[in-house]
Amino acid sequence: MVKGYKYFLFDLDGTLIDTKDMIYLSFDYVLGKYLGRSVSKEEIDNQVGIPLRTIMEKYFSGSKSEKIQEIIQDFHVYQRDNLADTVTLFPGISEVLQVIIASRKKCGVVTSRSGSSTKDFLKRLGLESMFPVCVTVESTTHHKPHPEPVEYAMSLLGVQDPSEVLFVGDSEFDIEAGTRARVDTALALWGLFDSYEALVQPKYFLRSPEDLLSYCVTVQ
Repeated sequence: MVKGYKYFLFDLDGTLIDTKDMIYLSFDYVLGKYLGRSVSKEEIDNQVGIPLRTIMEKYFSGSKSEKIQEIIQDFHVYQRDNLADTVTLFPGISEVLQVIIASRKKCGVVTSRSGSSTKDFLKRLGLESMFPVCVTVESTTHHKPHPEPVEYAMSLLGVQDPSEVLFVGDSEFDIEAGTRARVDTALALWGLFDSYEALVQPKYFLRSPEDLLSYCVTVQ
């Protein structure tokens, strides 16, 4: 028997939308401009799921808060003006979401991306109406892998029973956050990573978005 869920929470980058190249090129731009250094894709991949400000504070540890905010703003402007059109939905995501919504399930986004950037991408890619709840980096004090973002999303959706929720993400931060919030988790293997070796394991491994329908939506 396959369990049906009433609520679906999704990470954004690497789960719903493909931003891998955009993120790498944006970091390469700001680190080259302000530090005179290049960055490898592997270095950026290893920081997936960490809030942008936390990453920038590491790279620019000797800088004042105002300077770091200036660099973050430059990062976002560069993305918007040069790379936004490179972002796409992963194949199958739109169709799967339409089935979930048609089945009268409720959906939300839980991301470490900023609210303005999240809203812009959801609108640009035609997903805005599908997600009445979006928990972004400004929404909570703590961030993934802390459970607070997932718990806050559940409160906004009116969830009474965490067992009715499935959280889908592509990183160990997502899986740990969901597990600590006492919801079932599913790892999206169509994004940045095609394997997973973290200590906290998901309930489901999804090779494609369509697997979400096969394993987690209908009860057979």
